[in-house]
Amino acid sequence: MDDYPIFDGECHAIPGSTEYGYIAHKVTAELADLQERIEQEVGKYAEYLYAYDKEEVLEILKDVMRAQIRCVCTPERYQIVHRPPWVVGALAQYGTVCLKFKRAKKDNLDEPLKSCSRCC
Repeated sequence: MDDYPIFDGECHAIPGSTEYGYIAHKVTAELADLQERIEQEVGKYAEYLYAYDKEEVLEILKDVMRAQIRCVCTPERYQIVHRPPWVVGALAQYGTVCLKFKRAKKDNLDEPLKSCSRCC
């Protein structure tokens, strides 16, 4: 397929798959650009799940909260904790970033794009 992947930051079905979708952006070599695109993709995926699979949203939220508690890195809004320092290494260059996700049973990703935000 000539136009796959589509780097527009929207939800799309992976061609030939009824099980997986993707959200993709092109990014520059700047770490800030990568972080911004990841934030956009995670936000778009959260909107997608909220629209099509609220039970999965609750499961993910519980998993995240459990992991934060285990790692002693919860946000202050529900627990005040000490956060140990993490060593972060900056990557030199990025070409693209893509979040692959398992599709909800009743989404509309196989339908033609009708608006600028198909999944939300």
